[in-house]
Amino acid sequence: KLRDFATTLIVLPSDYRVRRFKVMEAMAKSLPNIQQITIDNLGFGQKYADGVDPNEDRVNYTIKGHITRDITILTRFKKLRVLELNDAPLNGRYAFLFKLPLLQKLT
Repeated sequence: KLRDFATTLIVLPSDYRVRRFKVMEAMAKSLPNIQQITIDNLGFGQKYADGVDPNEDRVNYTIKGHITRDITILTRFKKLRVLELNDAPLNGRYAFLFKLPLLQKLT
């Protein structure tokens, strides 16, 4: 019952910093109503999936064996108003970011 309650809870804006993808997965599942989140670099050996029409030089630069993480997980945060990408290398266009219904600030 506590888990069900947490998923309906609207979390007030606060600076939630994500440095590990597993943490973002857990937050998306248990706290989908977070309003503000900061995504940091995932660290060595990991990268976010390339978007549409990526820069081919950066695609070729990626080291084989890197774990690719799906950035579209952000669509699970239905109440997201502020998204900050802090040294989170993205490559290409990510149209889904503009489809987050309440997003007011993207930096």
